[in-house]
Amino acid sequence: MSSDATVAEQEYLEIMFWLEEAGLLRREADPADRRATVFALTDEAVRRVADVRAGDRTAFYEQL
Repeated sequence: MSSDATVAEQEYLEIMFWLEEAGLLRREADPADRRATVFALTDEAVRRVADVRAGDRTAFYEQL
């Protein structure tokens, strides 16, 4: 793996951990491999995405 790929992976993980702390992502066991962990959107994240899709971007950004 190149160093660029490692940096990108670290950045993605930091974003995912931030989203988890914000209550927008949760960790779950991977149904295909119970030893692995996957991230899933919380109900709050799904609601916010729906708001953005409905055109309510202002409310979305205010809540971040």
